[in-house]
Amino acid sequence: MFLNFRMIVLLVGLSSLALADLPPLPERPGFSLLYEDDFNNGLNPAIWTARNNYVHTRWDLVCFVSEDIKVENGNMVVVTRINPVTCTDAEGTTRSYRYTSGWADTNGKLAVRNGLVEIRAKLPEPLFRMWPSSFLLSQENNLDQGKCWPLSTEIDLYEVAGGFGGDENTGLGSNAMCASYHWGDQCFVDLGAKNTGCLSSEQLCPHCDYHTYSSAWDDEKIEFFIDGRLYFTIDKKSGATIPVPDPMVVIIQSALAWWIPGTGQPGLDTDVGGPGIQLHLIDWIRVWQRSA
Repeated sequence: MFLNFRMIVLLVGLSSLALADLPPLPERPGFSLLYEDDFNNGLNPAIWTARNNYVHTRWDLVCFVSEDIKVENGNMVVVTRINPVTCTDAEGTTRSYRYTSGWADTNGKLAVRNGLVEIRAKLPEPLFRMWPSSFLLSQENNLDQGKCWPLSTEIDLYEVAGGFGGDENTGLGSNAMCASYHWGDQCFVDLGAKNTGCLSSEQLCPHCDYHTYSSAWDDEKIEFFIDGRLYFTIDKKSGATIPVPDPMVVIIQSALAWWIPGTGQPGLDTDVGGPGIQLHLIDWIRVWQRSA
């Protein structure tokens, strides 16, 4: 471990300033507030679970450990770091991991069907394979239970994967910030793969400051916003298929993108110029339910 948690606290304090408290509650016609949290009183165990010794897929490069979810200075802090451990995945395979990170979710505690989720966050730098995200997953299949992905359906409020540095600097894997919807009728076949909207680093610097990321959805339409500005819509009227069948739970985490092509260690590694640790900061969250 290259930095201790006292250093993590210092880094959080030196980062772009978070709001001291939640902003005034806005009017959201057609919605009622279910939950809000500014993390000024720690991590609420009635709402959140920090997963421990958890490996999300057999391809993961990180093992998620509960100590990599911290609450400091009014932020939920998701830590991704070089931290060699041994973990067991969902299939019972035990192996060594060079990296750990944090995963917090509301599974079994808070779920919403046809709602609105808003998260104010500061993302880590888009180093090679860094993959921070906040997303919604069907309660029916969270943590690899029940149906396989993407039968469960998934709405990604935001995700940034550093890697390609492509010519257009757009698309997941090219340091852009992307929002998306995934679904399918068989395991590991994503029929929603084209339902992705991205803002390039030229349009938005996702790691340089706090932004408010939000998504509102129902059975007819999914909308994505950045700082209150609508930038991407998936709509059945435009021919999209939106089979959102279940209440959705909230997941906040940072991973390392195993699917990005290329060789070498992730940008976290100090031996290739990385800092050994990255922080994903959540200032506040609000969850709304559509009115009947």
